[in-house]
Amino acid sequence: IHLGDAIEATGASRWEIRENQNPCILNELNVFERQIQELNLVAPKAKKVFIYGNHDSNMLHEERISKGMRGLVQHYWSGVQDRAMQDWDFPCAEYAHDQYYRLGQVTFQHGGNTGAAHTDNHLSVQSIEYGVPFGLHVSAHTHAPVAPKQARLGKAWLPYWVANAGTSIVTGK
Repeated sequence: IHLGDAIEATGASRWEIRENQNPCILNELNVFERQIQELNLVAPKAKKVFIYGNHDSNMLHEERISKGMRGLVQHYWSGVQDRAMQDWDFPCAEYAHDQYYRLGQVTFQHGGNTGAAHTDNHLSVQSIEYGVPFGLHVSAHTHAPVAPKQARLGKAWLPYWVANAGTSIVTGK
């Protein structure tokens, strides 16, 4: 299960590009496609699931990329899906904070609403909003891995478990 943010999409960022960044979305998509091809080779019969992240979605936002460029990027992204991801499932049509995929008592979600100050409290709130009691909620939005642990709010332990898988962001370098 890929939890999104397949690429950094630095070239689609509305934020200032740092000196060491190479903002080329097509390079990032090429590297991502190679990663997907490798996953397909090592697990040809496995069910593969892709959940969109905010960076994947940012590639097509009007304020991020000009209309003409959006068409080019969408065309290339569709090609990656048609070629390398043809047998993958896309349970969420786009990125949204409430989109998730559930496998038994495990809920997989890109996540969101973390802001600049990530706290474990946020992971707990997501598990309550989108997970199931006595289940595990796995997200990735903060990009920082967090090992599975019991959720809590303040001093109160909750009947939920949380984890953050981080992301596989590709920068094309």
